[in-house]
Amino acid sequence: MGDTVTEVPVCSMPCFKCLEFKKNNIFLQVIEISSADPGETERKYEGTAEFFLVSEGKKKLAFTSRFTLILPPNEGGIITVESVDTEIFKEILPEILHGQHFVIFSMQGRLDDGFCISIEEMGATNPNRYKIFSSTRIWREGIAPETVQVRYGLTNLAFTGCYYFAEGDATPRLDALTINIDEVLVELRKRSEYNTIVEGLLKERVSQVTSEAICTIPFEQKEEWCERLDQLSWLMSLASCENVVVLYADYYDGTTLIASDLFPRPRTPFAGRSPTIPIHCPNPCCFRQFLENAFPLMRKYQDKIKLRKLIHLTVTSQHPLLTLEEKFQIGIMVLESFCSHTIERMRRAERPPIRSIYRARAEIKAVLEESGIELDDSIVEKISRRTAFNHPDFKDKLEFALREFSIIYSKDDLSLVPDRNEIVHYGRFKKASDPVERYFDLSNLLIRILLTILDYRGEYIKPGPIYKPIELPR
Repeated sequence: MGDTVTEVPVCSMPCFKCLEFKKNNIFLQVIEISSADPGETERKYEGTAEFFLVSEGKKKLAFTSRFTLILPPNEGGIITVESVDTEIFKEILPEILHGQHFVIFSMQGRLDDGFCISIEEMGATNPNRYKIFSSTRIWREGIAPETVQVRYGLTNLAFTGCYYFAEGDATPRLDALTINIDEVLVELRKRSEYNTIVEGLLKERVSQVTSEAICTIPFEQKEEWCERLDQLSWLMSLASCENVVVLYADYYDGTTLIASDLFPRPRTPFAGRSPTIPIHCPNPCCFRQFLENAFPLMRKYQDKIKLRKLIHLTVTSQHPLLTLEEKFQIGIMVLESFCSHTIERMRRAERPPIRSIYRARAEIKAVLEESGIELDDSIVEKISRRTAFNHPDFKDKLEFALREFSIIYSKDDLSLVPDRNEIVHYGRFKKASDPVERYFDLSNLLIRILLTILDYRGEYIKPGPIYKPIELPR
């Protein structure tokens, strides 16, 4: 039988599409986030470019074509090209149509408005459509000013500003706030059509740019500042309980656009959840204070304890499309990761005890006494260490990690461990547990962990049947 490609339904929600590939009687599924109503495209570019086939680090010119680049509301960049009829392309066409892996291309060209464009990596999903995997660089040749104003597009960020701002004759609104990052003032500003965009996000459950971060930097430092804004976006994600990503960076010399970078970041549809901290409070400006104070700690811990991953999974665990069991499992992954990375960076002598060895030793001694057998204690110890699970219990690891970061916890927090064991091993909650209550308990603990690590002081929004602001325990 030949290879086939069919589209199959994956769920009743309009934001998912599943393509099912059949190759050698093996089925593969690729789920693409899309929308029943695609909404407004963030960006659209047209031009002509050379497309290179990339294989084993080498590039070979495959074809030259007109192209259109768009940023759909729920995806990274997509390139579409006109019909291609070169010998090289004909050779790889079967692999594009029926292969189990993407055929990788790069491209270099020029937009219709004269800007240059370059993309290092993209995969062919069909002969005329390519999914962008690397950053897209767009620039005007011969222009390299010392300083530039940068406008970074931020998706899914819904907040209240801390001072009034208005463009032109518009009515001033609480649309902006300013934060100090490494002695540079960064302004967070809502887009002029912010209210319409957020209404659309709530209705269609898509992902679009709602706000921009604006600052003036040396042009040669643009890569470093892209990294800083990426770190800020993770803090914004935690504060808003939405997946906020930097979608683009536009560089201006005065009022003239001279370059743009488009980033292929994974984009999750806006969920409209309650924020983690009061980011809609202009006085005091909790959002600004949190971002400024937490930024140095974000940099400190992003690699030491994989703080980006912890934030991403915590926000994901609260997505409304997931079941309680799925949310709880993802939350437990956060706790496991937090404990493991905390313990890994400690010296062995400071790590929590391995209680399973003590339990095994006691069991072995009891059996020997019952059987009337005498063994030297050193032999019993050796048997205990070889047969016991040679790792700390999850409860011991959790207590150790919480104490390491001075996180206040209670017996109720530790009582999550039996539910964790039941979910991990059997995929269900304990019969005596209330799944909703247990989920809220876990969410509350995760938020307290992250906010304490980031030295947040003030009120946070405690998850529960009724989300309410309470003081973070310190």
